Amino acid sequence: MTAFMRDNALCNALDTEDLYTLSLPVIPRSDSCSKALLRTDYIKDIIISSVVGGGICGSAYYNGPTEQNGNKRTDITYYPQDKTKNLASVIIQKKVTHEFIVRLIQYPLNVFGQTKILPIVTVINIDGFSSKHFREENFTKRDNEPYYILSSSLWAKQVHIYNADSIASLIQVPMPKMIALIHFLTQQEKHIAALDEYMDSTLQKIYRIAFQIFTCELNSKVIQDVEIESFCDAVASQFKKVIHNNTLNDEISQKRIEKYAEDGVSFAENFKRRCIGEGESVCVTPIQTTESKDFIFIKEFMKQNQGKMKWLPCYDEGIEKGLFGRFASYSTLKMAFHRHTL
Repeated sequence: MTAFMRDNALCNALDTEDLYTLSLPVIPRSDSCSKALLRTDYIKDIIISSVVGGGICGSAYYNGPTEQNGNKRTDITYYPQDKTKNLASVIIQKKVTHEFIVRLIQYPLNVFGQTKILPIVTVINIDGFSSKHFREENFTKRDNEPYYILSSSLWAKQVHIYNADSIASLIQVPMPKMIALIHFLTQQEKHIAALDEYMDSTLQKIYRIAFQIFTCELNSKVIQDVEIESFCDAVASQFKKVIHNNTLNDEISQKRIEKYAEDGVSFAENFKRRCIGEGESVCVTPIQTTESKDFIFIKEFMKQNQGKMKWLPCYDEGIEKGLFGRFASYSTLKMAFHRHTL
């Protein structure tokens, strides 16, 4: 993996023409691929420079453990070389809900339990808040800041939540590096050419690095699947031996059964030690059996307004009719429509 973290080599690996035609092997989301991306030097530098600030760059930090006491995990925590500097934890989350915030509080407290320092927490929110009411009741956003703020003085130094809505006014070419990173993660496009801002140099570099990292992670997943299959075959073989010897019902067979069981336990424990921490849970959107009122309204709007879809008028008209309550802007409504998550 270290070879992929030499950013100059990554950028030279693909020329501009290749960049516009390449396809990421998976979409950016809250999984092992995106978490591996957060561990690269270039992305670390973007986040530290933005979150910590003060002219401090990524080289002043190293990638710390992601698991704290009680098996609580962050996607990445950057630890400072200078112990007097701020810690920075980053979490990629599909949707911000009340249940997520309850879990979120535990992450910095676990970091504090080990370091005695409350971290700055950055949440990269892919699919927005659970509802407009939930957002307005619990989060604030200043006009000059590209993130929502959650009050956290007792359990985190700061909590900043970035999503497509919070950065919407800053989407341009060129754009700040942190905005380009959030845009990459929230838009979830395999092809950079699918984004209007494909000429942005930071976005191009992120896609180059992501292509290398995601390909490597996908290959690792294939290898892991083969190892799991081999493990299952070995365990099944042990149980077959136990069943066979149990039918013989003699002293030698009983000793063999005990030995097979001991070997099986040892094998399982070794496999667990090798693989622990590698599995990632993926948040899957439930299949809807009926169309939502939001979706039905959009379909009717499209029928009545032929030609290129006008999302802003559609959004405004829907709001007037009491719809789209969980969307803060037309851009997240558009995103949800194309992802079939309405």
